[in-house]
Amino acid sequence: MNAPSTSPEPVPATAELLRLEALTIGRGLRVLQRDLALSLSPGEVVHLAGPNGCGKTTLLETIAGLHLAESGSVQAPDTADSLWIGHRHGFAPELDGRRNLALWCRLQEGEAGRIDDALDYWRIRRAARRAVGVLSAGQQQRLALATLRLKTGVRLWLLDEPLAALDRQAVPLLAEEIGRFTAGGGAVLMTTHQSLPGVTAREYELSA
Repeated sequence: MNAPSTSPEPVPATAELLRLEALTIGRGLRVLQRDLALSLSPGEVVHLAGPNGCGKTTLLETIAGLHLAESGSVQAPDTADSLWIGHRHGFAPELDGRRNLALWCRLQEGEAGRIDDALDYWRIRRAARRAVGVLSAGQQQRLALATLRLKTGVRLWLLDEPLAALDRQAVPLLAEEIGRFTAGGGAVLMTTHQSLPGVTAREYELSA
């Protein structure tokens, strides 16, 4: 196994990486959640739980700066210190996987020299030679999760359904990545409808 590539430098355990205060979020004219309060410290994993449509994705997008809150405050690392992986990967379907990761590195200030390590870890080096548009959903998800290894110095991961379409063999790989990241002082806020063995997470329930 290659040397860890995603762990940030340790930070004081008392420092909060994320704080939400009196946060209200919505979509269009519909309010999804009111007066949310949440804090996330180094080394923590928090699982956002709740029924479909309650605003889990909207909350992650708000923290990532992709969606405006209705009211309240979000104190979070800036985009250079956080990493967002959502349902839409944004890959160019006509380009192969390797070129897509290289483009991601240019746009997100990632390290292209780590691409081989990421492809090997996620066991998609051969698949990455093909156009993303012909890859299976699981292969595309592995490619998206490979970006976790392409940006160092990150403190916060925002992961929306990272287990979606992953096969059984890939689940322990994600658990290992999360364990390595949090051991180095990073924190993870994620949604998932599946269990992630080996990862201890605090649950934060959103109401219907």
